[in-house]
Amino acid sequence: MDKNKLLRQIKLYIAKNDCKAAIKTAINGYNHFKDNCFLNEIANIYVRLRNRKEAIKYYKKIFKNDSKNLYNIKALAYNLFYIGDFKGALKFYKLVLDFEPQVSANYFNVANMYHFLKKKKEAFDYYNFAINLNPKDISSINNLGLLYYENKYYKEAVPYFKRAIRISPNHPEAYHHMGIILRDYCKDYRMSKYYLKKALTLDPNYLLNSYHLGLTYKKLNDKETAKKLFERCLKLNPNHKESIKELKEL
Repeated sequence: MDKNKLLRQIKLYIAKNDCKAAIKTAINGYNHFKDNCFLNEIANIYVRLRNRKEAIKYYKKIFKNDSKNLYNIKALAYNLFYIGDFKGALKFYKLVLDFEPQVSANYFNVANMYHFLKKKKEAFDYYNFAINLNPKDISSINNLGLLYYENKYYKEAVPYFKRAIRISPNHPEAYHHMGIILRDYCKDYRMSKYYLKKALTLDPNYLLNSYHLGLTYKKLNDKETAKKLFERCLKLNPNHKESIKELKEL
């Protein structure tokens, strides 16, 4: 049995969308050669099939065989995050950080998991570690502002969103968050409209932004435009309860 020939056969099956045959061939290859490359092929096929839980099983097998495979650790962390297992993802993102302590994005990933787990202090610290390492880390700057906003420290949040916009003028989330603060904290509905419209232009499929822009138009007493925006939300997600509620009230 030739390993390279077997790997080419797997790629050929994948190209033909015969994932069942590709997985079977990869399992045979692993049983014969005990090479993690075959497990990696199986995991990637399951990702392709959008079966992340099954993919994770194989990434974990690779980790058991080779705990220093950084590519695999990153894949494992990301896929755990993707299915909403933030605690599991945190464990592996911390391992990535051990391998690459000089990369700001790795601190962001750890902070993001703490953020999802509602561990504010840890999230705050790691976002700051990322920003100290890379003052232009747009994701950490924006999310640190969001962390302040979520805890109702509105004045502290605003400079981070402004900084994010300065660094990346095409960052829809920063415009979105600025728009919400200007409406709910500053009561400046016209400027709120400006920022939320800018976010809508940058990302037309940003459902939450369309919803909040609708709320801002409602505050401006422009019910017709607000209605169109809530209807837009339902096109993006027919089950968006908040938009259904707003349309009923309008």
